[in-house]
Amino acid sequence: MTLFQQRCNELLEHTDLDANELNVGDFIRNTNPECKHFKSKGKVIAIKPMHGDTGKSGNLIRYKVLNKGKTFTPGDELEKTEIQLTKL
Repeated sequence: MTLFQQRCNELLEHTDLDANELNVGDFIRNTNPECKHFKSKGKVIAIKPMHGDTGKSGNLIRYKVLNKGKTFTPGDELEKTEIQLTKL
């Protein structure tokens, strides 16, 4: 198992998100402890499919931040892969 696969498995263990579960208007939280925006919460404002060499590989989620942290403030717009987020 590569280091990348190992990290993906670790992230999957810490989230209850099913692929394509998020919709515009949903409230979310960043659950990736290695992300500088960890624990940011927000409202989904856009969803954009990501495409790789083998086709669609997931979604990129844009959300408006609702809480304050060291690296984010309310009103910021962030984009994360859906695997880093969980629905509130």
